[in-house]
Amino acid sequence: MECEDCGAEYDDSFKFCPYCGKREVEEAPPDVEQKPIKNVPKERLILVVDDDEGIVRMLSTQLRQLGYKAIAALDGEQAVMIAHRKKPDLILLDIAMPGLHGFAVIDKLRQS
Repeated sequence: MECEDCGAEYDDSFKFCPYCGKREVEEAPPDVEQKPIKNVPKERLILVVDDDEGIVRMLSTQLRQLGYKAIAALDGEQAVMIAHRKKPDLILLDIAMPGLHGFAVIDKLRQS
C-alpha cells in the first residue's frame, strides 16, 4: 500500500503509515446505545479530579451520558476549592498528582 502523504510503501495490514503516522480513513464504529441507569436523580453532581486532562474528559463525558452532572479539577488545590464551593455528591480522585496529592486533598476536605 502507498501512503498518500509521504509516498512510502507499507504492508496493508497496518491501519496507519509506519513512516509518517498517517492513519487510513476508517469507517466510524456503530454508535453504542448507552441506556441511563434507572432511578438516578438527575441533579447528582460528581467532581472528577486528575492531572491527566484526557482522563478527566473521558470520565466527565461518560458521567454526563449516564445522566449525572460532572465538573472537573486538574490538580488538588483546585479540587479543594471546587469541592467547598459546589459541594459535590461524589468525588472521583486521582491519588498520584503533582503538588497536592489525593490523600492530602482528602485530609483537607475532612478538616473542613
